[in-house]
Amino acid sequence: MDGESKLLASGGEDCTIRLWSMSTRAKNHPLIATFHGHEKALSFLSVAWHKSSLLVSCSKDSKVKVWDTVAPSSGSSPCVGSAHLNSNGPPIAMKCHESLCYIAAGAEVTVIDLRTMKKAFVLALQNHRILSCDIFYDAQNDFLTPEWDSENLQVVPSVIQTITNPF
Repeated sequence: MDGESKLLASGGEDCTIRLWSMSTRAKNHPLIATFHGHEKALSFLSVAWHKSSLLVSCSKDSKVKVWDTVAPSSGSSPCVGSAHLNSNGPPIAMKCHESLCYIAAGAEVTVIDLRTMKKAFVLALQNHRILSCDIFYDAQNDFLTPEWDSENLQVVPSVIQTITNPF
């Protein structure tokens, strides 16, 4: 992720994140590193846009961690930040954009500033549990979250939200 090497990150049911070298054309790619720190299986991984050496992970217990994929110095942990979502459901979508990470869980979309690991804001949807979500950006870097009505199997225009990026 440093621009020189090609890496694949995988998250598993064993609560670990593994980095694999993709720099060779060999059939078997060597394992570069294994990160430990989550207590539940991994749900999502994403590269942080503002710094490509950072990998963001989210586990089924709604814990978010940021990992530095550049080889850490001896004795230090590759985990450089963590946060916990206070949602009433497991995470169902995660996307990073610039220094922000958007995570949909329960009836909320929580936005975490990856530079501080603080919640930038929370979009709470009244009487609407999110089962599917994707996050889109417009020209001003505002984000849009179309919500899916699982009973009628359609996007509900009345709950399409636009939130202005606070940064």
